[in-house]
Amino acid sequence: MIFKYTNLKKHPPVFRAATGLSRTEFDDYTSLLTIKLAEQGRKTLERSDRQRAIGGGRNQDLDKRDQLLLTIVWLRLYPTCEVLGYLFGISDSSAYRVVKRCLPILEEAGREEIERSQVHAARKRGYNLAGIFEQIPGLAVIVDTFEQEIERPSNRQEADRYYSGKKKRHTLKSQVTVDAYTGEILDVAPSESGRGQDKGYFNRSGTVERLPEDTAYMADLGYPGLEKDLPNAAIPRKKPREKPRPQEDKEHNTKFASKRVVVEHSIGQIRNHQALTNRDRHHRRHHTDRVVAVSGIVNFTKRSRYVF
Repeated sequence: MIFKYTNLKKHPPVFRAATGLSRTEFDDYTSLLTIKLAEQGRKTLERSDRQRAIGGGRNQDLDKRDQLLLTIVWLRLYPTCEVLGYLFGISDSSAYRVVKRCLPILEEAGREEIERSQVHAARKRGYNLAGIFEQIPGLAVIVDTFEQEIERPSNRQEADRYYSGKKKRHTLKSQVTVDAYTGEILDVAPSESGRGQDKGYFNRSGTVERLPEDTAYMADLGYPGLEKDLPNAAIPRKKPREKPRPQEDKEHNTKFASKRVVVEHSIGQIRNHQALTNRDRHHRRHHTDRVVAVSGIVNFTKRSRYVF
C-alpha cells in the first residue's frame, strides 16, 4: 500500500520520480481516463455470456485512479509484478491484470495526445531553419529511432531476425517523428525487429502518409537517400572519400546537429520510462502500445511545462 495515491501524494518528489508527473499533472491527465476505465469495466460486466448477476464476484482491490497510477509507475520504473503488487498491496497476478486492463486506455490517450500535438504543430508553421532549409511554409519534423533489448528468441531463425548489428544484441526498434520546434512527438511507427537499416524502416512505417504533404524531414546518416526520395528532406553531409571535409560542410553539419538534437531530447524523455529502456520481459507483446502511451505522457508534460 506504499504507493497508493492517498499515500504517494503526500510526498511530491517521490510522486514525480515514480510517475514522471507532478500530482497536479497526474490528476489532469487521468481525470477522463478514470471515466473511460469505468466504462470499460461496465461493458465487461454487461457482456452477454456473463454467468453471475451484476454485483457478484470479487471487488477490485484498487480504485480506478490507483489502477492508472500503478500502470504509469510500471511504465516509469518497470518493476516485476511481484514488486509492483507489494508496493500497491495486491497480489502479483492482480498487478498483471491491472496493467493489462489499463495499458490500452493509456495507449488510446497517447494517440489522442499525439493528435493534439499535430494540431499544435500546425499552428507553429513558418519558422526558419537557416542553413538547412529556406523558410519552411509547412511543418518541419525530425525522424529518429531507438532500440530496446529483448530476451533472445529460442528459435534460431527468429533470433537472427531480431539481432541488431549496431547494438550487438537482440532488440526491438521504434521510430518517432518529432516537431523540430517543440520536440512534441507527432508520429510513432509500429515497432519492428532491430535488424535492418533505419531508412528501410522509415519506408515501411507509413509516416509520410500520416503527416501533411508539405512536411520537411530531417534525419541522421542512418537515412541515406532520404533527400532524394522526398522534396523537402535533409541529412548531414558525408565526408568525400579520400578527401578532406570542406569547411562549408562542417558548418552545415554543425547547424544541422544543433537543430536535430531536439529529437534526442524527446527520445531521452521517452527512455526515462524504464519499460522502454530495460530488457523487455514481455516477449515483444504490446511494445508499440507502450511507446504510444509513454509518448502521450511526454507530449502532455511538454505542453504543461513549457511555453512554445
